Amino acid sequence: MSIGVLKDVVKLCHNAKVPMFLWGHHGIGKSSLVQQVTNELDIGFVDYRAAQIEATDLRGYPKEVDGKTVYCPPIELPQETSPTKVVEKMMDNLNNKNKEGIILFDELNRAADPVIQASFQLFVEGRLGTYVKPKGWSCMAAGNFGGSYNVNDFCQAFIGRFCHVTLSVDEEYLSEWASYILKTYDDNSITQKIIQFICGSVDNINVVSNQDLGFKIERSPRLWEQVVKIEREIEIQNRSKEKTKYSKEAQDLVLAGLIGDMAVTYRRAKFDIVPRDILNEGVARLKSIKVDRSILSGLVYGIVGMVESLGNKIKEEQISNVMDFTSWLCDKKDEADLGLVICHRLFVKQFGESTNVVMANEKVAKIVSADNPWLKELIKHKKVHEFTRTLYEEGSK
Repeated sequence: MSIGVLKDVVKLCHNAKVPMFLWGHHGIGKSSLVQQVTNELDIGFVDYRAAQIEATDLRGYPKEVDGKTVYCPPIELPQETSPTKVVEKMMDNLNNKNKEGIILFDELNRAADPVIQASFQLFVEGRLGTYVKPKGWSCMAAGNFGGSYNVNDFCQAFIGRFCHVTLSVDEEYLSEWASYILKTYDDNSITQKIIQFICGSVDNINVVSNQDLGFKIERSPRLWEQVVKIEREIEIQNRSKEKTKYSKEAQDLVLAGLIGDMAVTYRRAKFDIVPRDILNEGVARLKSIKVDRSILSGLVYGIVGMVESLGNKIKEEQISNVMDFTSWLCDKKDEADLGLVICHRLFVKQFGESTNVVMANEKVAKIVSADNPWLKELIKHKKVHEFTRTLYEEGSK
């Protein structure tokens, strides 16, 4: 795995504020990799050796203020406000860059359970007791494969909060490691000898046993929300004037780290038309595209979601487009039920228990439609109205 690609992965997760868990054998350079990224970006870096701290080192020790217990956050954690004069020198390096940075919990799977539970709140909520993490900072973790020492097993709720990425040694790693050694320790006979020996075989530097994470990435709405954050950050970077973009390999790694093997299917999926197109353009273009039921189902629920998010801000033309789409679905024998989904979601929320009456009674529908643009459009689309009314009549029996 190229170090450059992995640095890209760290940058992408940091900018998108998606927690990343970097896995690999001890001594391979996980924390160094993250620190190099912060140096390149000129942002802050806090490295917590999770296996060597206690929960109070994170949450802070309690003290009494005005009869209440408050916790003093540790000095290592970045603060939004300026430090006091007593610790100003200690915080100087951190606070020069305190607007943005990365907090790394290294060896987290070797930490005591109270430390893991304390860090959980910081990863999930961006806070720890009374401490609130500055918005520009992100949290990441690193862990070692088991085998040579004991490691803790994480529960699925904790695992499901991260983008999981593995750092391993391969040919690309070797060449970049050799370059790092030469830049750091000069090009002399010692470095030449060591580099020549180590780079002769990956086995000379890599521990190849027990590289299984020991768990399966289970997809969830929470992780798909993280995918949204990643895709948004990629789009922002692509639109920027900066020449540096996230490499495709880094993008694929991050997506795979969030949703597992589903990332391949997701990346290969074609989106010739999306819910926004139906809402703003109507159904004409959809008629010229060959689509299966899964795509239509995605369009239906996507449109309903957009309509509900717009609320009263939706335009009459958009309402008309949605009902045209619903009418087109009702014309299709195998997808007519999807048209009912739209009507059910849009009208049940408005009329509640009275939905059956409004749908089944055309006179009532016409009276109510005077002040309801959705119902007005439904009445115009006679086939949709008849179809939904029939189904509601059957359902009310």
